[in-house]
Amino acid sequence: MWRWWMVAVACLSQPVWASVPGFSGMAPLDGRAFVVVLDRKSDTAGERLGIVRLTPSSGYEYRPVRIDDWHSPDGQASDLESLCALPGRDGEFLLAESGTWQGRFGRVFHVHLEGERARVMAVYPLPRRVDSKPGIEGDNVEGMVCLASDRGFKVIIAERGGSRHYPEGVVRLGEFEPQSGRLNWQDAPLMRVTAPGPQRPGRRAISDLYLDADGTLWASATDDGGDAGPFRSLIYSVAQLNSAPAGPLLRPVQKRGMGWIIDGFKVEALSGPAAGVAGSVMSFATEDEHYPGVWRPLLPPSTDFDALQW
Repeated sequence: MWRWWMVAVACLSQPVWASVPGFSGMAPLDGRAFVVVLDRKSDTAGERLGIVRLTPSSGYEYRPVRIDDWHSPDGQASDLESLCALPGRDGEFLLAESGTWQGRFGRVFHVHLEGERARVMAVYPLPRRVDSKPGIEGDNVEGMVCLASDRGFKVIIAERGGSRHYPEGVVRLGEFEPQSGRLNWQDAPLMRVTAPGPQRPGRRAISDLYLDADGTLWASATDDGGDAGPFRSLIYSVAQLNSAPAGPLLRPVQKRGMGWIIDGFKVEALSGPAAGVAGSVMSFATEDEHYPGVWRPLLPPSTDFDALQW
C-alpha cells in the first residue's frame, strides 16, 4: 500500500504543463487562438503543427494538428521555425523549415487548416544564400511575414544571424502566386539586422518576425546559454512598412525606440494581441529547449533601447 501511494503521489505531482512543447513560430487563427509550429527534426516522432487557444478556466490550452501527407520526397517537415497566415484566405498558412541540411529539406509548405487536421497543398524551396560560404550550410530561417499583393502575396523571411560565418540577421523578400504555383525569391536582401545592445556569443539577431497593424516590423532576438539556459530575449523594432507605391518595401528604423527585454525565456514566436486579454498589444511563445514552452500576452513596451546603458 505504501509503495502504491508513493507512485500515485509521484504521478499526480507531474505538472499538467510539462507536456506542452516548445513553439518556434506563431500566427493568428482568430482573436482567441494561434497556430504554432514545432521544430522537431525529421527522425523525431510527433506533430509539427498545433493550436494554442485561450480558455477562461486555464489561461490557454494546446492542441496538436495532424498532417497525414507532406507531399514531399523528403517526408515530414524537419525543424519548422516560422509560419505566416495568408491574408484573405481563411485557414491557409505558409510553414517554413530552417533551411537545407546535407542536401535535404529547406522547404516551404502551403497548408490549409481543417479543424485539428491540415492538408498540404503545395511545397516550395527556400532560397539559397547568394553569399554562402564554401562547405558551410546556409543561415537558419527563423521568421516569416505574409502580405497581400496585386499578384498574390509578398513573403518576408528572416535569417537569424549570430554565428561566426553569418553574424548579421538578413531579411529577404519573395513573391508567392498560389494560382500559378510560384514562389520566387529575390537574390538581394531587403536589409541586414543587428539586435540592440552588445553582441554576445550565442545571440541570434532574429528568432521571429511580427508585423503589427501600424506597419511596424518587430523582431525577437535571443541570448542562449545552452539547452538548460539561461535565456534572455529582446523584442525590438526593425523597420517600417512603406505604404507608398514607390520606394523600398521596408524602411529600416533609425532608432530602436521602445521594446521589451524578457529574462528567463527563449522567445522564438511573435504574434498579435489576444482578444479578451485587457491591454495586450502583442503575444509571444517560447522554445525553451529542456523546459516546456509557454505562451504569454504583452503589455505596451516599457524599455527604451536607445536610452539603455548597456
